Formats: sequence, C-alpha cells, structure tokens
Amino acid sequence: MCHTARISMRCAAESVTAARRWAAEELCAMYAAPGTVADDAALVVSELMTNSVRADARRVTLAVEVHHERLRVEASDDAAGVPALVPAGPTDTHGRGLRIVDAISGDWGVRVEPLGKTVWAELPMPVDAVAGFDCAG
Repeated sequence: MCHTARISMRCAAESVTAARRWAAEELCAMYAAPGTVADDAALVVSELMTNSVRADARRVTLAVEVHHERLRVEASDDAAGVPALVPAGPTDTHGRGLRIVDAISGDWGVRVEPLGKTVWAELPMPVDAVAGFDCAG
C-alpha cells in the first residue's frame, strides 16, 4: 500500500461517530479532492464499527489503506464470530450494514484472526483524486 492510516479505539456505540469522522478526515488529508469516496469510506467504516459494537467487541482497530486506484478499509476486532449478509425486512431495525458495504464496495470479506476477525472492503478511487503522497510502488 502507498499510504496507511490506523487508529485503535474502544468499541462502544458512541465510537461509531468518531470512527466515521476519523475515516473521512484521513482521506481528506491524503487526497486534495477525494470526491465521494471519502463519504463512501466513512459509511463503510460506520457499518463495520457498528457490527463490532453489536458483536460485543472491546477494541477495534481501523485502517484506511490506499494504493493507486484502490482504497481498502479494515476493521479488526476481538469479538468471536464472523459477520454475514442476512435478510432484513422493511420493519427490521438492523441487518442492513453488510448489504450497504456490499453495495458500496467493489469487494469485501472477512479474515479470521487468532483473536477475533478483520472485516475489509475495497472501494475504487475516483480517477480525478489527487494524492498528497508519493505512490510509486
């Protein structure tokens, strides 16, 4: 990856907003004009963080990694279990998070870790995004 930003935070409902803000700010710091991908990445981070909260994780490490035309968002937590797409009806109050991630990202998945898991999603970078760092590799 050309540039990576990471943050670790306590997993709590009030952390979702902070995680979303952090992702948007990191992308705006990396790119002069990130376009809508900053909002999309912030939404993905919000959904992944919410899943970690619902799974009763204690800590979450978030990462935003960029490489040329690809952006990868990761949420690693210490909770057991693996998230999966579930059907959600019109009156259900939850169950749409991974469907949102699936719709926004080009690809996503789960990697089981020795303690917990990492959920990742990749989003395409807009062709007109101007990086504020060198991405030669």
